[in-house]
Parts: sequence; structure tokens; C-alpha cells
Amino acid sequence: MKKGYWVAAALAVLFVGLGLIVFVEPPTDWLAVIQERSSDRRPTVLAIVLGVVFVGLTIIRPLGDLFALAPLDLTQWALVLGAFATWFVVMRETWHWRLIERFVGA
Repeated sequence: MKKGYWVAAALAVLFVGLGLIVFVEPPTDWLAVIQERSSDRRPTVLAIVLGVVFVGLTIIRPLGDLFALAPLDLTQWALVLGAFATWFVVMRETWHWRLIERFVGA
């Protein structure tokens, strides 16, 4: 498997982890499905900044070489962003409609 696909997988997992931060401290009512809306926007800003930094590490060649990160092509970026967007919407709807609680009977 090409090295870029490992970087794409790591990037997708990183985005999912950072996305969970947004659900735990939701800055908007639309995202407030498992927690009440938070007036503190710092966790969301932190998640965005960390995501941008990691994307920068994959784009800026000297930094990518330092951390052994291969650059991604457009197909890999589309896969990463598509997977993250799909996960984000599915998680939001799953928590909004309480599907897991309904499934296990809680």
C-alpha cells in the first residue's frame, strides 16, 4: 500500500477524534445532541487549529519529511474529507435520534 494512504487514514482518524471534541462542547444548538450548548468556544477553536496544523504538516514538504508524512493527492483528500463528513453527519443523527438507546432498550 502506498505511504499516502496511511497518512490519509491517520488524517481521517485525527479528524474523527477532533470532531468528538466539538460534540462534547458544542458551540451551536445543532451540534448539542449529547451535551447542552456551551458558551465556551475554546475547545472548538482548539480542534480546528489542531486539524489545520496536521493538514499543514502534510502539505508543507520539509515538515512532512520531518514527521515522515507523505503528501496526499486529490483522491486521497476527497476520501478523507468525505469519510469525515459522512461520519460527522451519521454520528450527529445517531445521537439526535437516540438510536443506540433505542436499540439496546435503555
